[in-house]
Amino acid sequence: MKKKLLKSDNKKKEQYDFAFLLHPRGVEDIYKKFPIARLVPVVLLKKLFTCMPPILVADIQGLVDEEGNKKRGVVISIPMTAEQMLTSPDVAKEQVIRAIKKAKSFGAKHVGLGAFTSVVTTGGLDVKGVVPGVHVTNGNALTASMAYEGITKLIDEFKDEDVTVSIIGATGSIGSAVTELLAKHGGFKNLYVVGRTLSRIELLMQKISLHPHATKAQAVTIEKALPESNIILSATSAHGAVVRADLIKPNTKVYDITQPKNISQDLLKRKDVDVYEGGLVQLPDGVTITHYIGAPKGTMFACMAETVLLSLAGYPDDFCLGQVTSEQVMYIEKLANSYHFKPAEMCTWNIHT
Repeated sequence: MKKKLLKSDNKKKEQYDFAFLLHPRGVEDIYKKFPIARLVPVVLLKKLFTCMPPILVADIQGLVDEEGNKKRGVVISIPMTAEQMLTSPDVAKEQVIRAIKKAKSFGAKHVGLGAFTSVVTTGGLDVKGVVPGVHVTNGNALTASMAYEGITKLIDEFKDEDVTVSIIGATGSIGSAVTELLAKHGGFKNLYVVGRTLSRIELLMQKISLHPHATKAQAVTIEKALPESNIILSATSAHGAVVRADLIKPNTKVYDITQPKNISQDLLKRKDVDVYEGGLVQLPDGVTITHYIGAPKGTMFACMAETVLLSLAGYPDDFCLGQVTSEQVMYIEKLANSYHFKPAEMCTWNIHT
C-alpha cells in the first residue's frame, strides 16, 4: 500500500461523510496492492493479513447534496480474502465491527457493507446498533433494482421468443427481491428458482404466490435450471464456481452480480455464451473514485452507490438489513433518479477481465 493512501497516519485525520467496506477477493487482489507480497508464502501471507487492521484504500469525491453541501466517502478494506471470511466468520465479523468503528472515527455516519462483509454479518443484522451513531446498509436494494433492470433488458433481446429465466441464489436477499419483481411483472415463459435450503425456497414460493406470474415459477435444482435457461442471474453468496460452463447451452446470457465471481473460468472462455457484469451504476458527472476497486471505469457497484445515496439524502436510520423489501427498492430508485445515478451500460466479461 502506498504511503499516500494511509491518511490515517496523518496527525490530522481526514473527515468523511460515509464509508464503504470491502475485502480482497483472493490473494491476487493482495498482490495487486502489495506486489512484494508475492515473496511471502501464501499460508503466512493470509495469517499476516488477518492480524492487520482495516485499511483505507480509496476516496469517493465530487458528490453534492440537494442543499449544495459537498459529501466525501472512503473505501475501507478488511484484510481477509473471501475464503477466509467464510471459513472464519467470527473473526471476519469482528473485523467488520472494527472497520465500522474506524469509519466513525473519521466522521462517517453511513457505512455500506460490500461483498462478504454483508454475508458474515447476516446481511448487516448482526452489526445493527453495535456502533452508535453509524447507520448501516448492505446495499442490496439498489443492487436488486439494477439486477432486475438488467434481466428485463436481456429478456427484451429475445423479442417474442419463449424465455426461461433462472435465478441462482433465489433465496438470498437480492435473489429473492428479483424473483418477486419478475413474478409481479412477467415477460418470460418459465422462471426457475434455485436455492440451497428447502425451507427458504418454500417461504419464497409462498411469498410470491399471489403475484400475477407466480404460476410460471418453479423451484428446481441447478442441474435442471442451467441447461434449460436462456437467461441466468447468478446471485449466490457462495465461494467458488457455482455456475458451471458444461451445463449451459449455447446462446445463453448470464448476468452475474456476485463478488467474488461464482462463474467458472471455462464459462468466460466460451464465445457462444454472453456473461454480463451486473449490478453496476454509472457515475454522475464529476464523481470520482481515487483508486480502482474492481468496477469498470466510470461505474460503481450498486451496493456502494446505495451507501452514497443514503448519505446524500441524510437518511436518519439503518436502511437495508437482512432481506430487501419492495418499499426499500422503490425508495432507493427514487434517490438514484434524483441524484442521476443510472444503470451502467451492459458490458460482457471475457477471460482477461
